[in-house]
Amino acid sequence: MNQPLRVVITVLAGLVAGWSGYWLGHWFGWSENADWPTSLGGGGGAILLSIALAVIGALAVGSLLGVVTVAGTRRRPPSPQSPSKQLR
Repeated sequence: MNQPLRVVITVLAGLVAGWSGYWLGHWFGWSENADWPTSLGGGGGAILLSIALAVIGALAVGSLLGVVTVAGTRRRPPSPQSPSKQLR
């Protein structure tokens, strides 16, 4: 997987986790003046939970993509060497 795609997927995962964390905090009663699903309000608890889950979600997905990339690299069979490399 190429690097720009990994970055985009990681950022999207962080955004989704942060949005989910805010509404989870709202469900716990930690936010004020919020209307589902787009209008965010105030409330320190919900905002802190959204930041924490955004960071954790981005780190988790980024790490998972790194592990998948390394595992995929290890499973590939070795490419046949060119005749010039075999002579060395």
